Amino acid sequence: MSQPVNTKHIKNTTWYRQGGAISLFYVLGPYSCINETIGFDGCILCQEGEVNTAFFDRKREEKKARWVLEQQIKNRKFIDSWIQDWEKKVRTLLNYCNSIFQTPINKWSDKKLVVFLNKFQKLTVIHWKKGVLLEWTDPDGLFLLHELIKRYNVDLSEEEINILISPEKLTFNQSEFIDRIKLVEQKLRGQDIGSLLVKHTKKYFWHQNTWAYVYNCDEQYFAKKITADVENIDKYRQEVKNTKKYLADIKLKKAKILKNKKVPTELKNVFYMFTKMVDWRDYRKKMSVCLPNYFLYKIIERLMKENGIKYSEFVIGGG
Repeated sequence: MSQPVNTKHIKNTTWYRQGGAISLFYVLGPYSCINETIGFDGCILCQEGEVNTAFFDRKREEKKARWVLEQQIKNRKFIDSWIQDWEKKVRTLLNYCNSIFQTPINKWSDKKLVVFLNKFQKLTVIHWKKGVLLEWTDPDGLFLLHELIKRYNVDLSEEEINILISPEKLTFNQSEFIDRIKLVEQKLRGQDIGSLLVKHTKKYFWHQNTWAYVYNCDEQYFAKKITADVENIDKYRQEVKNTKKYLADIKLKKAKILKNKKVPTELKNVFYMFTKMVDWRDYRKKMSVCLPNYFLYKIIERLMKENGIKYSEFVIGGG
């Protein structure tokens, strides 16, 4: 039996608002996790068409964020261990999906479909209990960072702070772009890129997926992109150079600031965590959203076909 939810606190609670285009079919796992980690009475979810708006108890998230920061202050490897544990758990989910989808979904029994969804949900909640750390730090993470800078009495400008928390890795869309331009270069040299296009598709078929939609990018999609890229190759060559140079330069800038401003080890640990979280957010989207939703969409396709359900009906409020 579910526990009654206290609603008397709603007016007196400071709520943090987030929102975006979301299908509830894709988001039930992470929302279940958030409910567990900050309390069912600390979350309010609203859906109108494809637009989802969520309100979270800001003070509870701040409390979680402060705990995380204190762990990181004491141990630089705290965030690394946390992310490694998350990755292990999310790979368990993806390995399960890849294994069970060896059998085409149109050959599944209804019982197998239900068993899959139940296990998918359980495994999703397990890895999101680690992944949700980013949500804990979203409302007040930067405020708490500034608080720590004052605590350690370090004189840093906003520009220097922004540099110290800048990402150090390519996003998955940047990686796809750079790899695609390599194919363009090979094509311009007269090479047959057919087999390379197959590998590229297998590597990045998921890269356009979101919380609301799944776009299974096939070889034809990438072939068209490459053809269009040829027309702008000089511009794109420069973009690739600029991107690589930025990532190389940002590391040097960080090292210089940390040395010149004599940032103490404890604060270095915190800046390290913020950088890791920026890079992790993109990787988390790939592993926890883009790839899992690909499998969930196959469920949606079957349900639509067998029951005459429209895609919009998987989003509460859709017509």
